[in-house]
Amino acid sequence: MSKPLPIPPDGQNRVFSYNRHSSSRAPSTMAPESSRGSHGITIALMGATGTGKSTFANVASGYSDMPVASNLKSCTTKVEHTKPFYVDGVPVTLIDTPGFDDSVMADSDILKSIASYLAASFEKGFKLSGIIYLHRISDYKMGGISRRNFSMFRKLCGDQNLKNVLIVTNMWSEVSPAVGEARELELMTDDLLFKPAYDKGARFERHNNTVECAHSIIRRIIKNHPETLRIQQELVEEKKDIVDVEAFAVLDKDMEKIRTKHKEELQALQYQLDLALRNKDTETQDELRAVRTEMIDRLAAMNKKHEALSKEYREEKRRADAKIQELVVLLNDERQRATEAQRRFEELDADRRKENQQMLHTLRLMQDRMEQQAVQARMEREHQLELERRELMRLREENERMRYSRYPLSGGERWLYEVPGNDSDDTIAENLKSTTKRKKKGFMKKLFRY
Repeated sequence: MSKPLPIPPDGQNRVFSYNRHSSSRAPSTMAPESSRGSHGITIALMGATGTGKSTFANVASGYSDMPVASNLKSCTTKVEHTKPFYVDGVPVTLIDTPGFDDSVMADSDILKSIASYLAASFEKGFKLSGIIYLHRISDYKMGGISRRNFSMFRKLCGDQNLKNVLIVTNMWSEVSPAVGEARELELMTDDLLFKPAYDKGARFERHNNTVECAHSIIRRIIKNHPETLRIQQELVEEKKDIVDVEAFAVLDKDMEKIRTKHKEELQALQYQLDLALRNKDTETQDELRAVRTEMIDRLAAMNKKHEALSKEYREEKRRADAKIQELVVLLNDERQRATEAQRRFEELDADRRKENQQMLHTLRLMQDRMEQQAVQARMEREHQLELERRELMRLREENERMRYSRYPLSGGERWLYEVPGNDSDDTIAENLKSTTKRKKKGFMKKLFRY
């Protein structure tokens, strides 16, 4: 067992995950469409009274619909759900449940309430993507009742579904880092605490009561494949009564011991009564019959309690059906709003793309026009350069022709022959001008002479 990571300070968006069955690579934050179902992601919040289930629901959802107690007295007496909210674009609904070891409700009533809601939701097509079990790291120890309730929780889930369970510890600010880490390690490694669930795939997380941290925890569940809980299989698929499910057997363990003891005592009384009948011991017969009647009444009372619990479960189930129907309507409305928003977005996106295409077409036309103008300007420039080149060639030829020509220096008796040199074009042009002037001057002198 490696040493737990340091405790994140309050307000810091960090979540630590411990799972020996998964790789260290960060999980994808987007669940595949096949795993989300038509209702998005549904997550149940469970745990003892006062562990912050309602607070987590309010922080994560951004609503304040769940009443929160200022002490360990429970405010949640029935199963409630949050309005759908979004994490990474995925609709999420949190199911807030009454806490086990409640100050007002019996654990059997709490199990009945949770079981009826889970059965009703399963019949409507809801499957839990995960369960967040909250535990106060500030608790000095985990008592026998808490261990029994977590054992009941395991039976409710089924060991095969513990891989979708997050054991979230909170209230880290109330303990020192060393104490918190030591308690966390004990929870993970003690067979009487959470180690059996941890060995079956449950993961540990820490919550610092910020929305960022809550959403980071939810992201650990978004990727899960929704599973059918054991209690849903028993109540819906196997058609069991609430008193016959495995989770209830954990709560009814003590009562079952008493019931078994009464049955054994009743058998012993019956044997003694038969013996008294054979011996014709009337006084003993009367005493034994009175004791037997009392024990039968006790067993009948216990059975009536079970029958009453079964009846209450059916009534609770009807109320849960109505509540689930409200959730279905709420989710359908949310889905319609999301569909309408998507439609408007697609329309705006189509208009934007059309505008972009028109703008792109205009830009292409402008670019083509500019390219044509550039080509035309280049052709005109090349044409002008060609004209200038031809003119230069003509001037050069003219210069060469004039250099080899002769003209009289004075009186027409001497002639000068010019030899071509390596002059530049500018020099040639200048010489051409000078030669032209000299020729004109000589011609005028000759004209006036004659």
